[in-house]
Amino acid sequence: MAIGPDSADRFEAYFRDHQIPFRGVPDPSAQLLSALGQEWRLMAFGRMPAIIAYGRDGSEAARHLGRSPRDLGDIDAIVATLLA
Repeated sequence: MAIGPDSADRFEAYFRDHQIPFRGVPDPSAQLLSALGQEWRLMAFGRMPAIIAYGRDGSEAARHLGRSPRDLGDIDAIVATLLA
């Protein structure tokens, strides 16, 4: 699931237009994103990438909070953690 700081209409259109195969949750006020630890940086023009993965039991299995817009984390390592 992805959480984004856009309106519900914009978020839905983005997921539809890009045929994203999982659910998205709009968070236009960014309250949920902030509560999860995702940072906002004025000089980087917005929110930094964040990946928070949860295991089947609901516990946090992996977390990557980006420090720049291009710091996307190692998704392969996160998936490997989830599959272990």
